[in-house]
Amino acid sequence: MILWSIIAGTRGGINRAKILNLIKDTPMNANKIATVLNLDHKTVVHHVKILSKNELVVKAEKEYGAEFHLTQIMKDNQSALEEIMQKIGTK
Repeated sequence: MILWSIIAGTRGGINRAKILNLIKDTPMNANKIATVLNLDHKTVVHHVKILSKNELVVKAEKEYGAEFHLTQIMKDNQSALEEIMQKIGTK
């Protein structure tokens, strides 16, 4: 239910879904995410904070350039993300 609300229930949900999809196999820092998705760095930081607050991503220990990766909760619900993305037309 949380996944649905932060992906399909908000304006920035599509970007959050893209971030989750991007880092599912390869952890990346905010700068790399912004480059690959062609988004502003501040936008990525904002979305990653929301994803982190909802325990869907976690940041590596180091501060500068720390990479984000999916939590086990998100990994377990990857199929739900794909279903949501299909329903909102991003996949």
